[in-house]
Amino acid sequence: MGDDSLAKLTTPRIFVTLAGSSLAALEAQGGRLSTAAAGLELRLDYLPDFTQLEASLHQMLVRLHMPQVIATCRRQEAGGAYKGSVAQQAAVLAAAVRAGSSGWTSSSSRSRKRVRSSWGNFIRPR
Repeated sequence: MGDDSLAKLTTPRIFVTLAGSSLAALEAQGGRLSTAAAGLELRLDYLPDFTQLEASLHQMLVRLHMPQVIATCRRQEAGGAYKGSVAQQAAVLAAAVRAGSSGWTSSSSRSRKRVRSSWGNFIRPR
């Protein structure tokens, strides 16, 4: 086995969706899972407050031993709970990436098309 084979073994093939009204609720759910076997999809659209999201999410991920995480923030028209603008949605997702999320998804192709050219404005290295 080469180094590529070893790297592939650490990437989960299954992601478990966590949703709650606070990061504490997401952390409690994630703490009950073996994150070595499965990654976590964090549904950020159910959070009512995004104040200090980046710092708080990073601290949560450290406590969970930095699992593989996909952060999602689905707008209402895409079946989610997020009520903010597309630009605000992009800012939430960018904060999640900076906090340690592996990436993000959105089920709304309309949202992606509307901000595709501006993603670089939201993602800033720490």
